[in-house]
Amino acid sequence: MREARAAPPPPDARQYCADIAAAAGAARNARQEKELLDIEQRIAKRTAELEAKRAELQDVLDRYDSLLKQTDERLVSIYGRMRPEAAAAQFANMEEDMAAAMLMRLQPKQSSAILNEMEAARAVVLTKKVAALSSLVGGGKKQ
Repeated sequence: MREARAAPPPPDARQYCADIAAAAGAARNARQEKELLDIEQRIAKRTAELEAKRAELQDVLDRYDSLLKQTDERLVSIYGRMRPEAAAAQFANMEEDMAAAMLMRLQPKQSSAILNEMEAARAVVLTKKVAALSSLVGGGKKQ
């Protein structure tokens, strides 16, 4: 018994399939290229939007940093002009890190006068904080 084989397609059908396959592949490639271009345009647009937002946020941060610096300088100036006993009373109620940072910014003569007017236990705590912060800021090296 012989198996029945399908007859090969006529030559015109083969040519038609070859022609249509090439056209279909070209159409598929064109569609994919268009989709990629659309995606690239959306990415470029989104990147531009994000860059604009980043620039806006950087501007806000710069203004905020400037304001903090001005405020910090004013506070240092205010505490530097206070009588040591009045400043010591303020530093006694201030958060330790803030008080230590402020003492670091004052002139050594002003800081020592303020520490001298404080309760001894609080002065020791703040002095240790100043020393720890100084080693962090200076990398542990004497400057």
